[in-house]
Amino acid sequence: MNSKLIFLLLVLYTSMSFSQTNSKDKLSSDIIDPENIDIEFLETQIFNSLNIARSSLSKSDFKYSLNLASAARLHSETMKSYEYFGHINRKDKDLETPQKRILKSGGDYRAFAENIAYTSLLNTNTTNNSIRIVAIDDSIKYTNEDGKPIKLHSYISLANKVVLDWMNSENHRKNIQNSNLSETGIGAVIFSTGEGVYKQYYVLITQDLGGY
Repeated sequence: MNSKLIFLLLVLYTSMSFSQTNSKDKLSSDIIDPENIDIEFLETQIFNSLNIARSSLSKSDFKYSLNLASAARLHSETMKSYEYFGHINRKDKDLETPQKRILKSGGDYRAFAENIAYTSLLNTNTTNNSIRIVAIDDSIKYTNEDGKPIKLHSYISLANKVVLDWMNSENHRKNIQNSNLSETGIGAVIFSTGEGVYKQYYVLITQDLGGY
């Protein structure tokens, strides 16, 4: 293969990579479409936000574990299916605790932990959680007390909110900053309540952690 061809292939590969990166950057900053959400990308953004939090605590980055991600997704799906929010699965003894779920998914750790979150897709971070619902024609608009519209989260803003909430909670923060927990996996699932214009979207998120 001559040098000119190698150069052309390199330019083509670089252009493709740059295009894909720009696409992902745009996706991460765009408002989430709840009917077409990229769950895996949301999980990736949460993972990145967790490592930013770890870095701020002078801790080494988490390594991503497919086994822990599998356990986390399983628990989020279970909470959605059985309509509960907690660490204990009372519907299936084999998946009752975080340890059982992690072992079932192939994770063999000496130390383990779990964080969970349940949040709306509405971005109320700058509205002091004050929401007014206004019916206009056949649609519902969400506004704050000043009448300004409340938008849905972007992937980055939702990921940052979830991690910030965990960091502001003593027990969740301890799990994130625990140096003995070196690997993690994220599992998210979206669901809705209400019908038609009253339909609202929520996300259940599980973070499973493990260490040797």
